Amino acid sequence: MMTTPSRPPPSLIRRMSTTPMRDWIRGRLTGRLDRDRLLEDAALPGPLAELIRQVARRTRLWRTEKVEVTRELIAHFRDGLASGADPIALAADFGDPARAARLIRRAKRRGRPLPWRAMIYTRNGLAGILAAMVIIYIGLAARYFTGRPTISRDYLAELNHPSLSMSESDRAWPLYREGMFLLPPVPPGLDSIAGMLDALDPQDPRREPYIEYLRACGPALEKFAQAGERPGLGAILSTEDDAELSRHWERLQGGGPAAAPPPSAGEAPDLISVQIRYLGKFRSIARILAADAQLAALEQDKARVERDLQTMVALTDHTIDHPFLIGQLTGHALMAYSSEQILHHIDRYPDVLTEDQMRNLAHRLSSVSDGKLRVRLSGEIAFFDDLMQHLYTDDGHGDGRLAGGAVQLAQSLLSTLPFNHDRLTLDSAAGPLVMGVTAGRAEITRLYRSYVAEAQALGDQPMWDRGEPKVTASIEQLVADPFKKARYWPALLLIPAFDRLPASADATTQRRDAALTAIALELHRRRAGSYPESLAPLAPALLPELPPDQFDGRPIKYFIRDSRPVLYSIGPDRKDDRGRPPNAESPAAEGFYSPDQARRMLADPVQRARIDGDWILFPPAKPTVPPPEMPSPP
Repeated sequence: MMTTPSRPPPSLIRRMSTTPMRDWIRGRLTGRLDRDRLLEDAALPGPLAELIRQVARRTRLWRTEKVEVTRELIAHFRDGLASGADPIALAADFGDPARAARLIRRAKRRGRPLPWRAMIYTRNGLAGILAAMVIIYIGLAARYFTGRPTISRDYLAELNHPSLSMSESDRAWPLYREGMFLLPPVPPGLDSIAGMLDALDPQDPRREPYIEYLRACGPALEKFAQAGERPGLGAILSTEDDAELSRHWERLQGGGPAAAPPPSAGEAPDLISVQIRYLGKFRSIARILAADAQLAALEQDKARVERDLQTMVALTDHTIDHPFLIGQLTGHALMAYSSEQILHHIDRYPDVLTEDQMRNLAHRLSSVSDGKLRVRLSGEIAFFDDLMQHLYTDDGHGDGRLAGGAVQLAQSLLSTLPFNHDRLTLDSAAGPLVMGVTAGRAEITRLYRSYVAEAQALGDQPMWDRGEPKVTASIEQLVADPFKKARYWPALLLIPAFDRLPASADATTQRRDAALTAIALELHRRRAGSYPESLAPLAPALLPELPPDQFDGRPIKYFIRDSRPVLYSIGPDRKDDRGRPPNAESPAAEGFYSPDQARRMLADPVQRARIDGDWILFPPAKPTVPPPEMPSPP
């Protein structure tokens, strides 16, 4: 009888590679994942062994599961062979190996643990979501990058039309520009005392150099006075900076080369790129005029005092008529400064001007902006509409979607905006997704115009009738909602602090009215020999009507103290303190706070000190003169 030779045991490397991890952890090299060894031990006919090998491989199951499949198929074919079946017939009856592998795989996977199946379902779900997101992104990208803006209106040309229609002899800007080139450089150390000549101590080492500087400014001031006699500013808005003037102005201030203007944002909206740097220069001119008027008053040069003050008011009138909000706010600041200087002269030099000069000054002051100092938002609307036609497509019916490159354009414009834009952060790499969540052009426009209408209605109300501000609160609620902030960001891009704008005009109006009232009081004193006991005799003889206190709508408050008049407003606390100013030095007494805001501030000891008192309008507060700069040690 023949004996079957014994097979040599598998090599160490083979056993190591076919031992599962759990056996490794137990310190045993079992090699129980060796399917080839199982088939060799089963001694099945070649065709059946190869069939089992193919099916197990095609199941693409875990190694342990393939071993189970191998054992099950070995047992199946052994049973067939034991029943006398032919190996070839068994293999043929088994069917297609690939189909069998798929069925076995499906059955084995159903028997796997629940956590594994949950993980697979989660993976497949996430893969489906990712695929859907990719498809959606591709669709959005196609819409975004194929969108093109339609520039249908030239807003810059429209805003420039009034200036271009003005005759050259009526335009003040060319004369202001010529005057700027006539200004001498500012001596070192004098910037900090601009406009405060007569507040300097006679022994102050800066006094004489300042006087010499003002005398050197004479030709420029004459040119500014000529400009002030012209009816309109007539400055042409342009996206190009006046490089020659900028370089000259830098030299005047003792600086180096002029800073380059902000880089153009490519196809940026024209109005965003407009250069209006001269507004800051007008503030410097006003301070020079104020100091020269003080010098003229000390020298009893009545004509020069009147000329300088009239020029300051004319500069205000030219600036406050600017189409953009930033120009109007600069005009309000100049009006407040001019009014303060007039009050200063009436207080310190009551006899320096003749009655005719004072009347002329009052008429010029009251005619600025036709007597109504209000914030106009038409320029901001043009600003917004111009941006919309660069950011959005146009469907011909006032609607459209974000155009290709709109997010990058908006991001580049953030640094050029003339107001705070910390409500907004844009990611230029997500343009298609931003387009997907951003509201359409018509919806954004409706939202912006609703805010403008609310702000304009608020500004049209007298300050004393104005209730709780709603626009800023509404905007802050919108910003607090992440979805709405993402949806309406184009509107947020250009919304200033609307609620604060009317207060700027009201505070300026109060200062102007105080200057007009002080002029009327001085004229009454000259005619009657003393100040009146009340303001009643001033109207209508010297004033068309008594100006109102902006906080209660009643006439501005007045009494005589130490034979001198005192004019004041009750201020935001809305109670008459008989001319007592707040304990804390703060501009809060001049600002607008709603009744509810004022009540909350009065309940807080720290805030109470800021507004508990009256806003003293006349006599004006004396300026605080900074000390001379100490020379640097060698």
